[in-house]
Amino acid sequence: MVATFIAAWFPLTLVNILKDFKTEPSFMKAQPYLWPLVAHAIAMSTVVVNPVLFFWLTRKQKAPRVARMLANNTADM
Repeated sequence: MVATFIAAWFPLTLVNILKDFKTEPSFMKAQPYLWPLVAHAIAMSTVVVNPVLFFWLTRKQKAPRVARMLANNTADM
């Protein structure tokens, strides 16, 4: 999940740093609103991707834990 978060926010961070230091490449200068918009859209995709990943990973990890707990409870009885 952390790698997804970093990958999603890196383009926006890069665009902002390039704009702050005025070292934008020519393709960004030609389209000054397009690239920040694209980078922002990628960054905001974490709003959708993060809950899906969280549900999938939690569900995947929860099954072995529940099975162990049930096995321990039946062994105690």
